[in-house]
Amino acid sequence: MLTPVGPLLLDVIALLILSIIYLATVAAVKLRSMKTSLRKTGESQYEVVVNEQTIGQVWNWHGSWTARADGKTYHGHKSRKQAVERVERIHESQSH
Repeated sequence: MLTPVGPLLLDVIALLILSIIYLATVAAVKLRSMKTSLRKTGESQYEVVVNEQTIGQVWNWHGSWTARADGKTYHGHKSRKQAVERVERIHESQSH
């Protein structure tokens, strides 16, 4: 038999579940709306641009890619894509 608190507790749990679903949906939409592009600045150098804002740079140096974002430099990426993904992750963590 449910006590008077039982239905209230079920309502609270349902509300929490709906809130989690809503927050996950908002986060997914935000990630999809983040449009990354590259602006070539040198022979193998690019600015990483999201929604018309430069968020970092990537460049090739002696066969490996380097990423720079938030004032820090990260060396040793095997591809330009990997370096760009590093810049995007840093940007995403800064925007929360």
